[in-house]
Amino acid sequence: MQQAALMNIGKYQGLIAEAFYSNALIEQLANIQSLLANNQAEPLSHGADKVFKLPLNLGNGETFITVKVFKRQALLKDWHDRKHKSKAERSYRAALYLQAHDIGTPAPIAWLEQWQGKRLLESYYLCIYEPAICWRDALSDVYYNQRDNEPLLALLQTVAPAVRAMHDAGFM
Repeated sequence: MQQAALMNIGKYQGLIAEAFYSNALIEQLANIQSLLANNQAEPLSHGADKVFKLPLNLGNGETFITVKVFKRQALLKDWHDRKHKSKAERSYRAALYLQAHDIGTPAPIAWLEQWQGKRLLESYYLCIYEPAICWRDALSDVYYNQRDNEPLLALLQTVAPAVRAMHDAGFM
């Protein structure tokens, strides 16, 4: 069963999935900025929303996790997210939904956010790291390097059943 009430994690509020909940994890997440600033955090994406691979101690030794760091937003978007949940919380809840419907997705660990009044200052989504090719990178490779339909069709045949399963589970 998932925790329903927000919890304080250092200066953040959020949730930790029951399977990963521990005081040691809470202590690590309270200092997530310094964890991401150290040399062990490997950048996986350099877009507006950054993604990092990071080793954490989840109680059973060191485990690699993925941390998505959401960018600061405009005031209007903060207002929307206050009413409809942040990208981090929506990502976490989407992963829980997919898992509950046996749709493969990396196990969600937590989401954290820091608000100051009506402004979202920091927002993070954490899940278990699973090495995989990025759909956008795979498409870019086909479009710009291979320039052939055969690899595109192979990609679509890989992705289409997963999209169908998500839609069949009511996830859009």
